Formats: sequence, structure tokens, C-alpha cells
Amino acid sequence: MSDVPGQEVLLGSGLQGDPDVQAGEEKPERKLQVVSSVLRREVPAAGRSAGAEEGSDAASLTLTRTEFETHVVRGARRIKNLGLPHEQRGVVGVYDVTEDWLPVYDRTDLDGFYVAIGTSGNQFKNAAIAAHYMAELIIEVEAGRDHDVDPVVVQGPHLGLPIDLGTFSRNRPLDDDAPSNVLG
Repeated sequence: MSDVPGQEVLLGSGLQGDPDVQAGEEKPERKLQVVSSVLRREVPAAGRSAGAEEGSDAASLTLTRTEFETHVVRGARRIKNLGLPHEQRGVVGVYDVTEDWLPVYDRTDLDGFYVAIGTSGNQFKNAAIAAHYMAELIIEVEAGRDHDVDPVVVQGPHLGLPIDLGTFSRNRPLDDDAPSNVLG
């Protein structure tokens, strides 16, 4: 298992009826990998792997037949021509998620380190705005702002609306009524 917490899911491998594969061709493996990074200002356009939470190495990396069939059915319902696999194959892993299912875009308790974590694998569509948040946060904190006391507020690039990054703080209070799973 990698030292980067992430989920790697194999899609389309060995499936009949895949529209991207011609008859007689080997079926491609499509992978989706979700990772978290710790950003550090001294390393522009690069990242450093975040350590896994305690206990993540003990997570089961086997998929039961029932779990496999559940995921196949879910995929088949969403992708009309996906087809059905002849055998159980795939990669199982873990991913990071916060208790309230909101990501953490924040500094860490260790000066000079910043995190964009806890995305539960669904924030890839928000990568551009998350990068904007992180850039503004890093600039402000490195200039001396105490983000824990006075949270950075970023102007949204399209509508110009204020976005309080305190909402995504590692120290934010948890709402007892907040969703506790991906279904809300």
C-alpha cells in the first residue's frame, strides 16, 4: 500500500460491451486515483505526500462477492453499454473523508505546511477553485495573517462573491445535523 492515502478503482477491465473497445482488442484498464497532498510554498507546482491515518493500513483490501456485484449493478445503471464482467477483478483501497464530508483547505499546525484533504474522492471537479483557495490562503498566511483567528475570505473568480475559508478549517466546529455519509 502506498504512503499516500488514496482510492484506486479499476473501471472497465474485462467487461463485455465496452464501446471503446473493438472486437478482438484487449480491453483497457481505466483507473481513477484520488490522493491528498500537502502543499509547501518552497516547492512551486509540486506537492508532498500526506501520511496515512493510523489504522488505514489495517483496512481490508478484499472485496466480497456481494460488494463487487453491488458496484457492478451501480455502474451498469449509470453507464448503459458497460456490460457485465465474467470474473471479479479490481483494486480496493481507502480514501480520506472528514466527519462532516466537507474538505479541509487550511494550514497545518506545522508552519509552512498546507493541506487540501478530506475530499472523499469527489472534489476533483473543484480542483481549479481549490487551487485558488489554497493560493490565496498561502499568500495571506505567509504574509503574517493568523488564519485560525481571522479566517481568510476569498473572492470567487466568476461571481465575485465572498467565500470564507474558515468553513473549510481543520478547527471548524462539527454540526451535529451535518451529513455523516455520502448520501447526506
